[in-house]
Amino acid sequence: VRNGQVVLLLAGGDKDSHAKDIQKATALLEELES
Repeated sequence: VRNGQVVLLLAGGDKDSHAKDIQKATALLEELES
């Protein structure tokens, strides 16, 4: 919960893309918060 909002990121992937997927999710969250 951020600022009274629930943000769900629905995505799929495999272990090979896990680190890259986390980076993408973090970047999306930063965009939403700015």
